[in-house]
Amino acid sequence: MQKGDASCEASGTGSVAIAKGADSAATATGGDHNKARAFGDGSTARADGGDNNTATASGFQSAAFAGFGDNNTAIATSDHCDATATGGNASDSC
Repeated sequence: MQKGDASCEASGTGSVAIAKGADSAATATGGDHNKARAFGDGSTARADGGDNNTATASGFQSAAFAGFGDNNTAIATSDHCDATATGGNASDSC
């Protein structure tokens, strides 16, 4: 689901991408059951390269990446922050 000038892309069984906010982008590809949600203006969320990854970016110009393995979670809620969770069963937040 995208709103305004936001963009999103999802592929794989059960994968979901949601982008809301000016120039936000969400991508959930490269596996199954990945979830990418970008809610802040200029935010980017990417979940790919594995299964069951979750990336959420809600801060202004924040970025979240979860992938290169399974069951990773990255959450970027602060403005201008970058959360990265890779390798499998990893988590990061800011």
